[in-house]
Amino acid sequence: MALMLTDENGNPLSGRITSSLDRVLPRFRRRFPRLNDEAVIADLLEETGRRIHRHEDRHGPVKKLHGFAWTILHNIAISYLRRADGSIERNTDNSLKAANQLAQFPARLGNPEDVEQRVFYREVLEQLSQEERSILIRKQAGYSSKEIAAAMHLSASRVDQIVFRTRQKLKRLLGGKGEKQQ
Repeated sequence: MALMLTDENGNPLSGRITSSLDRVLPRFRRRFPRLNDEAVIADLLEETGRRIHRHEDRHGPVKKLHGFAWTILHNIAISYLRRADGSIERNTDNSLKAANQLAQFPARLGNPEDVEQRVFYREVLEQLSQEERSILIRKQAGYSSKEIAAAMHLSASRVDQIVFRTRQKLKRLLGGKGEKQQ
C-alpha cells in the first residue's frame, strides 16, 4: 500500500512518519486480520500519522519512531474495534454459527402468507377514501367509535355509519366474502 497520508490541514505527512507507518503495516495486518477493509486501514494509519505529527510539533522528534508508531496504531485499532462500527469486524467469525442457529427458528413474521395478507390489506385500503381508511385503521387498532369521532371531529353515529357502509363496500368488492367482524 503506497501511503499518501495527510495532516489535519491536508498537507502530506513527513516521509519519516509515512515510512515508519509503512514499516508497521505488516505487523498491524498480522495482529488485526479481521480489519481487512483498505479504507478503514487507511483511516487508522492517517489518524496515527496525525497523532505522531501533533506529538512531534509539541515535543520534538520521537527517537524510537517505529515503536511509538506501533503503539499509537495499536491503541487506535483497539478503540476502533470497541466502537459500534467496529463490532461488525469483531463478530464476523461467528456469522456462520449464528446463521445456523437462526435457521433453526421458524419465522413468525414475514412468511409468505403474512406477506400476501399485508399486500392484500394494502390493496383493499387503496380502494377506500382517506376518511374510510382512517376510520377502519383506527377501528382495527381497537379504538371505539367515540374515540375515533373525537379524533376526527365527527359524531360517533357518523363513524358507525361510515364503518357499516365501508364494510358493505368491501363485501361488494370482494365478491361477497366480506371481512372479519371486529
